[in-house]
Amino acid sequence: MKKIILSRNFQLLISSMLICFHMLSYVACKSEIGNCSKPEYLDKQAGLTQVDSIVCVANENSVFTTLFPISHKNNNISFFDFSTYKILKFKENRESNIFQIKHVLDVKNDFQMHPGFLPRLFGVINTKSNKYVLLSEPYSILTDKNLNFNEKIVSNVNTNKQLFHRIGNITHVFNDTISNNIYFPVSPDLPENHIDFYNIGRILKVNLETNTSTLLQLGLPDDYKPNTKYGLFSIPLLVVLNDNLYYIFPGSNYLYQYNLRTNNLHCILIRPKYAKIGTKEIGNDPNDIFFSLFECDIFYRMIVVNDKILLLYWKGKRQESAKPRATFKDLNCFMILYCPKKNEVLFDSYLDVKGVNKNPVYVKNDILYFQKLDELNMNEIKTTFLRYRISIED
Repeated sequence: MKKIILSRNFQLLISSMLICFHMLSYVACKSEIGNCSKPEYLDKQAGLTQVDSIVCVANENSVFTTLFPISHKNNNISFFDFSTYKILKFKENRESNIFQIKHVLDVKNDFQMHPGFLPRLFGVINTKSNKYVLLSEPYSILTDKNLNFNEKIVSNVNTNKQLFHRIGNITHVFNDTISNNIYFPVSPDLPENHIDFYNIGRILKVNLETNTSTLLQLGLPDDYKPNTKYGLFSIPLLVVLNDNLYYIFPGSNYLYQYNLRTNNLHCILIRPKYAKIGTKEIGNDPNDIFFSLFECDIFYRMIVVNDKILLLYWKGKRQESAKPRATFKDLNCFMILYCPKKNEVLFDSYLDVKGVNKNPVYVKNDILYFQKLDELNMNEIKTTFLRYRISIED
């Protein structure tokens, strides 16, 4: 399988667009529906209500461009900055609702001696024992709260001499702090037309206590066709809720429920009201590999909110020959709230937020945090997060 090597800047562009979210000729986006259980659609009126906002401000010694949250406890927030490889710890000034940098940990300085580790570093997470996991490949690194090295963590796996590579970015990782497991998508090192490529495992579970990895035998969805080059469409979105792993592929209508205790697999049919979810075969041009996502109607994020699953999707825009290709900010986005306990879709509504990236950075206490756009100027570097709560009318 040919590998396209992208520059660090282009990788950062793809990662940031997919966080704040990540055809050589026109091919229609295809969608197929098979047999799956169907939830009850309640069609409630719902929307997002802004609660307030918080502002994180840089100082003369530490600047940042691409923040992703690690932890948020009381009036302290920790972020990882992808541009500087630094962990920035902010503390709130309660009088002004502004978070200021109080402490900095330099991952680049402490771990540059590990060959190839930093270029593949794609995020940092916090464990339930207040340690850091520096996510990279072929291994990750577990550290204490001061970035002192603890041990290497297996982050890829060989099964029957078959190597699997991590795919996706930090938004595709689910950190289950209850069981101390992390889950992230992987892809087999096989060509797309290989007989095993379609059905072979796609999700890796890493136990941080035992430092062991388990490949979950979960293949591509039933509405994807074998021997098709799906590219970024083959990166599943996933969450863990009540001992069940829920996952869905961007161009699929099938939400899968995989019981982590019994290994039983159940399928739920999710059919959005405002889009026809589908995919297209990918060409070899790097622009096609990335921008093809924006030409199809797809799911782009899955989040747990109050024991329910929030699915975000967008309505893609087909490329027009005389116009630039669409990007995330050009698309209309929508949200579906699914209740697994009752097998109900509570609502399917327009994602009505303005002036922010429509891919929420994180959720805390059932509040969604969206990053405000255009925060960089000559006098001050800051990032503003607008906080929204889901409002449902009975």
